Amino acid sequence: MKFVAYERFDQGDRLTYLGSYSREKMVRIIYGFDKNNKMIEFVFAPLEAQQEQK
Repeated sequence: MKFVAYERFDQGDRLTYLGSYSREKMVRIIYGFDKNNKMIEFVFAPLEAQQEQK
């Protein structure tokens, strides 16, 4: 996994990573935390490769 972004909000923070997972070549993994550092969000989403337009 590769760390991509740290976002700070009034009500919490969000960490974003990119990585590969079994069948998916690239996935985005997002962890969201509230202002008390409790994890309130977890997103695991495959990314689709963009095709070049000719």
